[in-house]
Amino acid sequence: MGPLTALQAEIKLALIKMRRYPLQTLSSLIVLYILFTGLFYGSRAISTGDLLPPSEGLAGQAIVGFFLWYLALFAIDSMSQAIGEEAQTGTLEQFYLARWDFAVMLFFRFLASLVASMVMAIPLFLLLKLSTGATTRLDPIWALLIVGTTTVGLCGFGYLLAGLTLLFKRLGNAISIVQFGLLFLALTPLERLSPPLQFIASTLPLAQGVKLLRIALDQGSSLSIPLLQMLLLIANSLAYLTIGLLWFRRAEKVAREHGLMSHD
Repeated sequence: MGPLTALQAEIKLALIKMRRYPLQTLSSLIVLYILFTGLFYGSRAISTGDLLPPSEGLAGQAIVGFFLWYLALFAIDSMSQAIGEEAQTGTLEQFYLARWDFAVMLFFRFLASLVASMVMAIPLFLLLKLSTGATTRLDPIWALLIVGTTTVGLCGFGYLLAGLTLLFKRLGNAISIVQFGLLFLALTPLERLSPPLQFIASTLPLAQGVKLLRIALDQGSSLSIPLLQMLLLIANSLAYLTIGLLWFRRAEKVAREHGLMSHD
């Protein structure tokens, strides 16, 4: 079985799960919609004391950040969830007997989860636009480039969590803390954060990706995107991918030495 066939199988499996459990898919969209509207209008009511419709530009920036966080939500969790499920069923060791390297299989699972989340993201994105009246003037090519580069860093983040899952099996609330921490960074402009938080956020690929998407949204032109910021995003994402893979390899070695592959 070639790599393309293996990837197609993972994507097909992810889409089948979505189709087989339509109520779960629909309820996930409803929860995410309520989460966004609650956070967006709730924070506006607290800061201004009213629930008047926000400006189109402000709503567009919030939707862009939420959209990128939504992709990160599934992408980050896909690898650790796969390891947790296999460990719980006692089939984790079998992955190491497969033709493909386990890290490669996790990467296929990551891509499949990303494709499935994109399928769900389209109706959610349109619904949020209709609800808020937001306008988005993003150059599609640059938007895909920024999102794609950001997901490279998120893949590395996924390997970091996957390595921890190999060692501890169940991360539980730890992953939730990471996910909602990223949500805070996705919805909050970096310039509004305190200097320490700005420094921390600047090291995360999601925050840099959201920042560039907001710049492109404000200016409405790909020429307005700072080249230096784009290069920093690329370097940041590649660094996360490299560190994530190295950590995952180290976690694999420790898990094998301590016999952590055969049980949950």
